[in-house]
Amino acid sequence: MTEERKTKIIDEFLTWMIEHHNNDEDLYLTLRNSIGLTQEELHDFSIESLDEYYEREHEKEKQETIDTITGEDVMEATAYMANAPDCCSAEEKAENVLGMLGANIIDESIYHTEEEHAEAVGKKEIDYEKEVILSVETEFAEFKVERTDGKTPEEVFDESYEIHIKTAIKDAVCEECLTPEIYKALYQKKGEILQTLYDGYQADPSASVTTNTDAEEFIERYCEKNYPEIMNGEDEEAEETPVPGIGG
Repeated sequence: MTEERKTKIIDEFLTWMIEHHNNDEDLYLTLRNSIGLTQEELHDFSIESLDEYYEREHEKEKQETIDTITGEDVMEATAYMANAPDCCSAEEKAENVLGMLGANIIDESIYHTEEEHAEAVGKKEIDYEKEVILSVETEFAEFKVERTDGKTPEEVFDESYEIHIKTAIKDAVCEECLTPEIYKALYQKKGEILQTLYDGYQADPSASVTTNTDAEEFIERYCEKNYPEIMNGEDEEAEETPVPGIGG
């Protein structure tokens, strides 16, 4: 059979198929799924009436691919944010997450080795003032909820002394009037600065928070007692476990 004869038979077959199908969608399903004809092959026989169905399928496949890639990106980004080195800044983490978009593998280099992490932490300059203020504000918010949530006015009044002292300490720390050395010293108890200073206040007979200046002087005295190396600028690396209380 010649190629010319084969082409004629296929052309007549397709013409018959078009005439004996109720609608274009049924015809598309038969030609595409049952016979396997592509859009380009139908174009060879000047059949373009089914293009919208082929294009619709193409868009569906493209969207499925995009959904798959996006799902992988989300999983990779979630895994990264859960394990991202804390030496990376928020900007660096954002850049790394954006770099994952469209990727199909995780770039393990963004996690660092233990040695690289230690080196990065050593080089990273900490904003002690910012970190301390954020910690104290968070601690105070949690303390306020703990002391007031679900309690009667009488119960809150019974605890007014602690509320008053911690409020004064919080204000003194968060007004950004302390020296850089004090913020660096306070940073050593990040996450529990407010309670630590309150304990120190109770242990210091001369402590006062009557004015903001009194509170600042108490905090400075507390830091000089517990972190002399930091306050004197002699520390190479801040201690992690200071002695609690003003009296040691």
